[in-house]
Amino acid sequence: MKRVLFVSNTFDSLSKFRGNLILELIAKGNEVYAIAPDGNAVSGEGKQSVERLGAQCISIRLSPTSKNPLRDLRFVFECFRILRRVKPDVVCTYTIKPNIFAVWCARLWSRKVRIVSIMNGAGYAFLRSGWLGATLRIVVSLMYRSSFSLANRVVFHNEDDRREFVVRGIVSLRKSEVVGGSGVDLTAYPESHRFPERVTFILPARLIREKGVYDYVDAIRTLEPSIRSKATFQLLGPFYQAPNSVTREEVEGWEKEGLIRYLGEAANVLSYLEAASVVVLPSYREGLSRVLLEAMSIGRPIITCDTPGCRELVWQEENGRLVNPRDPANLAAALRFFIEHRGEIPEMGRRSRARAERDYDVRVVNSKLLSCMGAE
Repeated sequence: MKRVLFVSNTFDSLSKFRGNLILELIAKGNEVYAIAPDGNAVSGEGKQSVERLGAQCISIRLSPTSKNPLRDLRFVFECFRILRRVKPDVVCTYTIKPNIFAVWCARLWSRKVRIVSIMNGAGYAFLRSGWLGATLRIVVSLMYRSSFSLANRVVFHNEDDRREFVVRGIVSLRKSEVVGGSGVDLTAYPESHRFPERVTFILPARLIREKGVYDYVDAIRTLEPSIRSKATFQLLGPFYQAPNSVTREEVEGWEKEGLIRYLGEAANVLSYLEAASVVVLPSYREGLSRVLLEAMSIGRPIITCDTPGCRELVWQEENGRLVNPRDPANLAAALRFFIEHRGEIPEMGRRSRARAERDYDVRVVNSKLLSCMGAE
């Protein structure tokens, strides 16, 4: 039996993306702890969602977006105190600040503890352009290089991210591992053969520019009215407090223009995916999109970008279409294809499900992670 400690920036993300892993660890007789801040719950459940899995949860003060070094220093001290109390055999860090600060703490606390860092995406620093983006990448790269030199394994969700981090000298190839994102529970997202009578597209994501929301709307606007009238275009997801976020006024304007139907936000997107014909995510970069994995699992074709964390999910256009990032015209062509060839949607959906079963079953992903942790 091992004592495993997860460190994340939210309890919700642990429950949603690593819930199956926590359950499997406990089923194998391991003792699981989780630490995260209380104040970042999206589902409204936060800590309770992880406690129901059987983990022992400890709240910690951490602001994922704060640039205040004093707050980060406070997190370091609290994290170190928790490590001394819990005395874990394995520390698994998740998201940017835990992947840096919690790794430093864990190695300072013990030379013997096994540290596994999960990179669920390269992060905003590797998306931003201009001199500010370049400066941010240098700073973040130096911090990652320092922390990953102390970790036993660094797990990436896609090969592009691993290659970039290896080329930049942030982590060694020997120490790194690639798994199929967080995987998808094929039983929780069973294949659905019922499609709406009218071709229906849905973009489920946080409403920020980097998810391709503006490109989606511009692509819809580009379509000829005679084509656009044959389909329904939906948008699902929470508003986000950031300079690059979509505003409520913009969404209301798009609805008045007759371009999209906004569905609000949902903790569980399954019923919305089942009610759609095609799932769209023209994201500029992902770790490995969970919502696209869920769409594939229920048997829906996908439209996404030829970018890291997205391109892996479309195989030779058999189960969807890849488009260029920041290219509404290219995206419009993909939308038009499915409207004009609606008869191909069910077969492409079946291929999506087959791909999910073959490559992204959560049991296969968790087996690799358990091996990294030494907790098979």
